[in-house]
This record gives sequence, structure tokens and C-alpha cells, in this order.
Amino acid sequence: LIIDKKGKVSAYLEVEPVAQSCAHGLFIIKEVRNETSSFGLGDSKGIVRIQPAYYDLRILGPKLIAYYDQSVDTLARRQKRWGLMNDKGEIIVPATLEDVGPLSEGVVAVTRRGETSYFDLHGKLVIPTQARGLTFQNGRAPVRFEGKWGYLDRQGKPVLGPNYENVTAW
Repeated sequence: LIIDKKGKVSAYLEVEPVAQSCAHGLFIIKEVRNETSSFGLGDSKGIVRIQPAYYDLRILGPKLIAYYDQSVDTLARRQKRWGLMNDKGEIIVPATLEDVGPLSEGVVAVTRRGETSYFDLHGKLVIPTQARGLTFQNGRAPVRFEGKWGYLDRQGKPVLGPNYENVTAW
């Protein structure tokens, strides 16, 4: 509970009880004010690393957090705009992403304007924008170029195709 100077409860601060919200010694915290929820980030020492100010957060790695910013206008919210920040709340990629995939093999796939890029755990761009891509499995990621599917390796080089109508995980 957060109590103001007059002794009134001004907000409730609680640890989000969802299992996915705890990872790498970090946990997502939830603040409720006037029936509106905001999310922030705490650590295992009980220190609030990022004040609750985001519509949603995902812990992707020890130093990489996906955020969905409340301050982005209504049109952007409807279009699900995500961004990336480090564990100190410093923005790495502004909230311009349509989607942020799960962490897979040390990289995360992000989608902007229908095209996929890949970032490492520290928020460093490791594979620049490609056509539509999916997450890595066994060192390969399915990617769609000009209507056909193929595979990229971890360096972003084509391994197979694009010659296929459909592909599955490598």
C-alpha cells in the first residue's frame, strides 16, 4: 500500500502473481491507482528498478525488457506498439514495434512494419531487418522473402531458400 500524508491509501503496489513475471532475479510489479494498473520492475533485493509507468512489461533476459508504453497515443495502443529497454529503464528501441517475440537461443525477434529484426540479450541489434521472420530454433529461423519461406542462420545469412510455400522449425 502507498499511503499519502493524510493517511489515505493512494495506491496499491503488489507483486504480479504470474509465474512468467519473475525471471533473472527480476520481477514485474503492479501499481493500481484509481482502478488503472501500471507496471514496473523490481529485483530480488526488493529494489524498484523501473517505476510503474508502463501498460505492460515482459522480462526477456537479465538486461532486456520489452515495454508497452501507456503514454503512446490511442492509435498506437490499438496497434500494439512495443519497445525495448534495459533493466535500468533506459530505452534501447522506442515503442515503435508491432510485436516482440520470446527469447530464443539468446536472441529476440521484433517486428516493425511487417519485417523482423533480431536483438541479443543486451539489446544489441544482431541481425538487421529482414522480411517476415520467426524465432530461432536449432540455430535457424524461418524467414519469408518475396512470398516464399527459407531459413537464416545466427549471422543473418540465408541457409536454405527462399523456395518454399511453408516451413516448420528447423
